[in-house]
Amino acid sequence: MAGALGIDKGDSVIEVLSAYSHSFGRQKLVEQVGLRIRAHDAKPGGVHLAFAGIQFTDLVTTNFDTLLETAYEALEKRSFPVVDESLLSAVNYFPGPRIVKFHGDLAHPDRMVLTEDDYDSFLVRFPLLVTSVTAMFIDRTAMFLGYSLDDPDMRQMLSFVKQRLGRMARPMWTIQVAASASQVARFERRGVHVINLPRARGLSAGDVLQELFVQLQAYWQEHVNKTATATDDRLTAELLTPARTSVGESPVRLGAYRLVFFAVPLQRVGWFRENIYPVVEARGLVPVSSADVFSPEGSAVAKVDSLLGSADLVLVEMGSEWSQYEARLALELKGPSRVLLTVEPGRGYPSMSRSGRTEMLSSLDRMQIVTATDASELAMIVDRWMGASGVEPTSLDEARNLLEINPGLAVVSAITVLETILMRTVVAPDRRNSIGRLLDLAFEQEYISEGLRPRLREAVVARNQTVHASDAPRITQAKARQLLEAVDEAVRTLRGRSQ
Repeated sequence: MAGALGIDKGDSVIEVLSAYSHSFGRQKLVEQVGLRIRAHDAKPGGVHLAFAGIQFTDLVTTNFDTLLETAYEALEKRSFPVVDESLLSAVNYFPGPRIVKFHGDLAHPDRMVLTEDDYDSFLVRFPLLVTSVTAMFIDRTAMFLGYSLDDPDMRQMLSFVKQRLGRMARPMWTIQVAASASQVARFERRGVHVINLPRARGLSAGDVLQELFVQLQAYWQEHVNKTATATDDRLTAELLTPARTSVGESPVRLGAYRLVFFAVPLQRVGWFRENIYPVVEARGLVPVSSADVFSPEGSAVAKVDSLLGSADLVLVEMGSEWSQYEARLALELKGPSRVLLTVEPGRGYPSMSRSGRTEMLSSLDRMQIVTATDASELAMIVDRWMGASGVEPTSLDEARNLLEINPGLAVVSAITVLETILMRTVVAPDRRNSIGRLLDLAFEQEYISEGLRPRLREAVVARNQTVHASDAPRITQAKARQLLEAVDEAVRTLRGRSQ
């Protein structure tokens, strides 16, 4: 563009664009910018897709393209672009993040910040946008990716935060790939700490960042499990352990329960708890929804991803952007036999989209989406689906397999087996009872010999310590084996009495 003007190509980008606009007009300037950055035909690459896998809540970009939005749509995590100030107060109902287009984009050419006049008037024209992004720098930790901080408006905002907060300002970071000493020094002068990643021979900066984003996504999901809490002890036990490991050559699910994840809207969770959860529990499986697990702020999608990965079966109620994302990921992770797609009675067949367009998702085209007229019909459908899936409750054999990996978890798994059989055997006044209460009823109703009471009580205590007391001494493998023998004897007695 400088060549078209016959001016020095060494001038700053802002000077060149300002001169181009003065000579050819704003419309021609916007057109040329779009062509030069190939905004109309560029597609997100591997580094964009890897970045979209990370569960950020808010992004701020000065780019004019839609590569970020397209990358999120490719993963069925539609984002929420914010270009106009009126959208700042809107709630993001999409599974993807809110993307603040700080300098506008090609779809809103009058909002694009390109020339000297645009920069000079920006803070006055868009005060709410400036205030909103400045607030992010104040109460969050900022991470800059692919951004030089050369824009005058951004430098002014950062300078304002630094002057006002002084040493109380939150640290800011940037991730660079093989940055020079002068580049690192420039960031440090502006109060931004540099994480300077090395670049091996033959790798591009994009390759390095892509690997970083993949590792960060994996770390984030694992961290969500470690910091989350659940409304049910059974779920807490699951969150404390990795999803899978292996014993010999056979993969073993390193968990105490068989989970059925209900990917349903928040307002529908109560209905499913009342009408469908009992059917799942009657089969010795554990129902769970995202509402049953509390995770750190901003980790909602990471929590859902983690639950989808841990679950053995997934039920998705279709009808929203979130459900499309959950259905697609569930099908990829579990396969069609372990995923049930439903639609709320009265809503009709859901309208689904791919990349924001009203097309059927190819992965869902071949899936039957069931519609039940009432709760009892859906309960029957869910029960048949669970039976056909081949997923069975945990067994004592699986508990024994865990002895060498995690003795405490082996006891948790064994108590789970005992609890499932007690629920089916003893006469209890309430639908939900603690394992301690179930054991008391079993002794009172003479289903289990009194001689087993001390060891079974010890097993329950070991189970509770494993789930709740992270600082408790770890149970030894020998002790865990003794407790499993007591549980095994109780289970065989209960099965004999119930036949």
